[in-house]
Amino acid sequence: MTKKNIKKKSGRTIINWRAYNRALVNRGKFMLFLDQSVRNYWYEVIDNPMPGAQLVYSDIAIEAVLSLAYAFNNPLRAATGFVQQIFELCNIDLKVPDYTTLSRRAKQLKIKIRHSCKSNEPMVVSIDSTGLKIHGQGEWNRKKHGKGKRRQWVKLHIVVSNNDFQIMDFKATNSDVADCEVFDELINDVPNGSTLLGDGAYGDHHAYEVAANNDIYLIAKPKSSDVVSSEVTPGEMLRNLHVGTVNNLGFHVWAGKTEYYRRNMVETTMGRIKGMFGGSTQFL
Repeated sequence: MTKKNIKKKSGRTIINWRAYNRALVNRGKFMLFLDQSVRNYWYEVIDNPMPGAQLVYSDIAIEAVLSLAYAFNNPLRAATGFVQQIFELCNIDLKVPDYTTLSRRAKQLKIKIRHSCKSNEPMVVSIDSTGLKIHGQGEWNRKKHGKGKRRQWVKLHIVVSNNDFQIMDFKATNSDVADCEVFDELINDVPNGSTLLGDGAYGDHHAYEVAANNDIYLIAKPKSSDVVSSEVTPGEMLRNLHVGTVNNLGFHVWAGKTEYYRRNMVETTMGRIKGMFGGSTQFL
């Protein structure tokens, strides 16, 4: 390669090397905070015990161990040992659920999404879905021997806040469930007056009507086959506005006017999820 073909890298010149090096070092630091409330409610409190085996660990304990397992991409057995070692180093006198308990409780665990924003505060949010493999052969093995019988996928639907990348709501479905089928459930926690950005899968008549009834301004990418409707409902009027703008002025003009490119926030979140879970997600 000659010098003429070498392109100069663009970017800002680093002035404060000390701060730059410190920032790179901080990327490798590991800090884990265990709130006192988590310690107090680590074990299940049963007021009226029923016949049979009783729960030992609370949902908070199961959720904490599973969160660390997914964050570090560890199997359940390795996650158990990891948390045990942390408790030993921090002199925390708590027992850790074994992998059998984690696997059994994970199927019935109800995770509550904690929001940092006010429930009545309008915001800009994005919605999207992606597929996650939960069982199946590897890519090379599947290409060589064909499609395996145990290859299965789940579809993850999420709603993300554009302000802080917070996942406001999510739902896991079968791979054959369309995005618009779970649209009603996903926007339950979206505040009134918010702007919702979505791709063409959410540009149908039903989604616009549901969004309008919930006082949500939906901006969905119109498909090439979409036409202006003769209906005069609030949802149809908004959909006609987007479809007409794309048909008359083009997609790029419409995207600039509506700031549709802000939807890349949810794409970034999807990349983070797939980077955390890896190429396949194994529920053991």
